[in-house]
Amino acid sequence: MDQTPAKLAAHQPAVPTTGKQPRKLRNFGYLALLAFAIIAGSIFWLFSFSGSDQQKGTTMSRANAQRTGEYDAGKALTGTKKWETGTKGSANKIFETDGKIYLSSSERPGQEKDASIKTSTNSNNLLTSHLITLDANSGSQISSFDLVGETLVPLIVSNGVVYAIIPKIYGGEKDDDWNQLVAISLDDRKELWRFETSDIQGLVIDDNTLYLTAKSQPSYLYALDAGTGKQIWKYETALYPQVPTAGDGLVYFSAYGIGPGNEPQSTIFAIDAKSGTEVWKFNKDMDMGEISIADGKVFVELNLHRNYTSQDYLYAFDAKSGREQWKITTGQTTGQAVADGIVYFADYESGNASDTTNARINAVDTKSGKRLWQKVDNSALKNFSFNLMVANEVVYYKTNSNNNLVYTGKIQALDGKSGEEKWKYELSNPTQEELIAGDGAMYLLGFPQSKQDTGANNYILTALE
Repeated sequence: MDQTPAKLAAHQPAVPTTGKQPRKLRNFGYLALLAFAIIAGSIFWLFSFSGSDQQKGTTMSRANAQRTGEYDAGKALTGTKKWETGTKGSANKIFETDGKIYLSSSERPGQEKDASIKTSTNSNNLLTSHLITLDANSGSQISSFDLVGETLVPLIVSNGVVYAIIPKIYGGEKDDDWNQLVAISLDDRKELWRFETSDIQGLVIDDNTLYLTAKSQPSYLYALDAGTGKQIWKYETALYPQVPTAGDGLVYFSAYGIGPGNEPQSTIFAIDAKSGTEVWKFNKDMDMGEISIADGKVFVELNLHRNYTSQDYLYAFDAKSGREQWKITTGQTTGQAVADGIVYFADYESGNASDTTNARINAVDTKSGKRLWQKVDNSALKNFSFNLMVANEVVYYKTNSNNNLVYTGKIQALDGKSGEEKWKYELSNPTQEELIAGDGAMYLLGFPQSKQDTGANNYILTALE
């Protein structure tokens, strides 16, 4: 955690100028000093280690470097629309931090009709990427940064800098297998540095260090100085890595490949954050999902495919040693979130995402693996999709449904302890990106029912309070 502990003033008792204190008074003085030391130490501990170890002014996918999906909304949300605004072109990412929304999108000339956010365009028929800053309270635009000729996909906003992927361009076509990571100052819109590598899979920041996975042959986990972009170390693997997570001095990532008999083979790696050396790993002939870490544990979804059958599990490992703590049988899982000693996940009992007869939200105790509650949701018709987020002891998920090309959906809020419904918000436009929250609201990015109505791929950004 990148914080400076609060400085505590040391108050000494008055020293008498003559004579000795009575023994009882001296004992009382010693006890008072001891009590003060305990209280001061507790205050120091609280200021240094309480709450998330996320840096101030930092936001990223799944909320933090531990990828728990836990946000601080600032207050209890009621599902009431606060504001709504159109975007420029095809939007792909939204972030919120310090009262600002950061939205990225891309377009070509001629796609700018009827958008409420105004940005500049170019006349060379080149793709233009926009990084737009909005006021989180009103949705009004503060500023816009345009990048002509390249696709910009931001992954992190931290301390006034946006870290984004920019694919290389060859003859007007982008090469998705050769990406660049670029750091851009939000104050003056100047590029600070670029780091070039292979196909970037994911990025997190922890303690002013960027951890980046890149897929190739071989693949790598990189540690980069966030201020300069200089490589600190890299870890090599023959497998294909997924998005990393970081916390408590370790960096984790799952990676996959093909083992003997053409069976899927996956590994969880735990790497020392300072040195880049391997601490532990776990191998399994199964498909692995992405990792989240909380309460001293690593949580990961695994899927076993054998003889045209499928079985899914949620595993918990000790974060320091890699020892298995528990596992439970699940349906086909579609994402997880962790908060307040509970891991939440969505799954399908049938293992078929197009069959929503038994779509469920589950809550499991992180310590024991005991299922605390389960809620069945049969409201979707086709192409049912979950996206879990937790904020202030409430778990939120979204659903998108496709019925004869008419898209609908909803945002559902459940009490995190009991699973009881608190509210729901019906969606007229399906949401695209993950749910995020902050500054007293939840933010969702979706697109209109008919793109022909706007003459462009203009998306809709909605704030619910």
